[in-house]
Amino acid sequence: MRTRLPRWKTQPRRRSRPSRGPTTSRRRTQTQADATVDAAAAETAVRYAYQHWILVDLDKDLRARLVENGEINVDIIDSGMQAARGIVEFARVVVDEIRFTASDRAEVTFRLQWRDSPSPYFPDALSGTAVFQNGTWRISGQTLCLLAFGAGQDCAGAVLQLLTVPIGYSWAGDPATPNTISVPGFGEWTGSGTASLTIATEALAGMSKLTASEIDLVLASGRFGAGAGAPYVVANQRARLADVDGVTDLVYLRADDVVVHIHATNLTGQQITELASAIVG
Repeated sequence: MRTRLPRWKTQPRRRSRPSRGPTTSRRRTQTQADATVDAAAAETAVRYAYQHWILVDLDKDLRARLVENGEINVDIIDSGMQAARGIVEFARVVVDEIRFTASDRAEVTFRLQWRDSPSPYFPDALSGTAVFQNGTWRISGQTLCLLAFGAGQDCAGAVLQLLTVPIGYSWAGDPATPNTISVPGFGEWTGSGTASLTIATEALAGMSKLTASEIDLVLASGRFGAGAGAPYVVANQRARLADVDGVTDLVYLRADDVVVHIHATNLTGQQITELASAIVG
């Protein structure tokens, strides 16, 4: 009498298929190499970051590791992508060239497509940058914001950082993200006595396309608190400075359409101007 083997022992083993669920950061963002350690691997990682951050249904934690400073504003970035679904859902990025300018930076030439045709917002090739941050290559915040503003959207999840804090002042925000300001957002530093420093940001898409006099008019509005001041220039950008009774306000427009408003007590206009040059991102 022949013994019948269980069916699982007589059938060939089938290869498991990869999951079709949401892509997770655990599976896709192992530690990567900078351009000095492995240029070929770095190029592959830059290409991956550019091609995947725009996928609207991408796992939000993975997207955060493909965007500069993304971990700071995971939910803000995700909300912004969902709000812009109608614009980005069928958008794709084609990377044409990657050129490393340092071990942790690269210049990227790329094109945006929509339904396999050139994007109506960006029909021509674009120039962007990538950065190596916290072990992964990412699309830079500046490139991300330029794309958002060009499409008439706010730059969700952009982050600015104050590199040099005035002597005697200390960060009053989340200790996990010191000296950082989201766009839009607000940061605060405290000093001795009544001394205080705040930096607020907001994105005004298309503002940099206005004439100099039109920008001056907007910056002088009551919206920014520097109406009592005078036109000013910060790093070749239009600004407005008000210094009244020990309270100083400096509001200026960055080239990426982000308006920065610095409000301080016990700091001079010159000190605040120097402070503005220490805000990067």
